[in-house]
Amino acid sequence: MGRRSATFLFCAVALVFSATFAIGQGIDETDSQIRMRYQYHHLVKEDLRAFGMVRYDQLLGSNAVAEGWNRLASTGGVSYDLSSRIRLEGALGLYYTWQPEVENPFEIRLWQAATFDWPDSLGKWRRFVFSHRLMLEERFMRTTDWEFTFRLRYRLSTTFPINRYSLEPGAFFAPLNVEFFATPGDDIQELFSERARATVGLGYVLSQTWSFELRYTRQSSRSTRTAEYRSTDNIIDLRFRTSIRIRDLLKSR
Repeated sequence: MGRRSATFLFCAVALVFSATFAIGQGIDETDSQIRMRYQYHHLVKEDLRAFGMVRYDQLLGSNAVAEGWNRLASTGGVSYDLSSRIRLEGALGLYYTWQPEVENPFEIRLWQAATFDWPDSLGKWRRFVFSHRLMLEERFMRTTDWEFTFRLRYRLSTTFPINRYSLEPGAFFAPLNVEFFATPGDDIQELFSERARATVGLGYVLSQTWSFELRYTRQSSRSTRTAEYRSTDNIIDLRFRTSIRIRDLLKSR
């Protein structure tokens, strides 16, 4: 890895950890979670694809048995590339959470997203790609009664090859991103709906169609827009992906 590549990687990691430190100030509560997911992408034709995801989450720590929860999630959708830089997506997600001594919530989540890659250069700078994703979620949640809310999300992400010039079988890579959540309105019915995340990870390309990643995410939450971030989660996320194109990994999609 050259000096310029090492400098870029250092700056990107420093940016993520700076965001992590900033959103973690004034925290009162800290939890740890582990997530395991499998992601599948199927190319229908050059600009159209179908995708799916199955995920299992679990709260870890000393209070996990008495106060913890487990969640199972499944998502499926389609995406369409308007150009080499712009992608539109739509999906449906189902989420069910098991909690001790309280009602288990079930959530149906519809979302639409637009992803724009910039800068996305050719030539020797083609490995430096940043993806900007803006997402709108419509959320239908049921405990005892059904409730509806919607949420906006913005994510800035990149994936940086480490030991190779480009992503190819045998390449290690570093996925980095920051993401912010916002629910319109001053009062938020759902506790900790306002969130901010910062993620750093390490991945490996097993073949042309398989890769895996291990990510660490620091997630901070607050109950209203005017409140401070008062709760944080340390999330370990293990991901397996199949049937993807290498360029989609590079663009952090």
